[in-house]
Amino acid sequence: MSRWFRALILAPAVLAAAGCLGRSQPTGTVSGKVTHHGKTVPAGCLVTFVSKKGVAALGTVDASGRYQLKFAGKPDVPALQYNISVTFPGVAGPEMTDEDERKYMAGDPATIAKFSHKAQSAPIPKKYADEFQSGLSFQIKEGANTFDIDLQ
Repeated sequence: MSRWFRALILAPAVLAAAGCLGRSQPTGTVSGKVTHHGKTVPAGCLVTFVSKKGVAALGTVDASGRYQLKFAGKPDVPALQYNISVTFPGVAGPEMTDEDERKYMAGDPATIAKFSHKAQSAPIPKKYADEFQSGLSFQIKEGANTFDIDLQ
């Protein structure tokens, strides 16, 4: 498993353990379908939600194009405003140094953005690999949330 992917998976757990979110933070669940011009994207695509507070949640697209976000391995995601990226896995990105990993785990937005940029090997426009350029955002509300994404 690559270092950037391991860091992405572990970042929410570290933030939660550090108490960055507070004890009474409302949460919601998020699921939806990802399409590109109305057609299902390939299974294995990653949907990443990143908040301005550095909170990151991740969902993997299944064969039917559906995803469900996970935060620290659980479906309850802090109710915040998120920017969103959609990437196709398996494409090498920049190598993460120990300092980069420390900043990433601390939730540094610039470092998160640096390692969220992945070249696309699927028919997904490159702009969607960057949560700050994708134009996709969503406010998670307490309870169940549905967010379908149609990439153009």
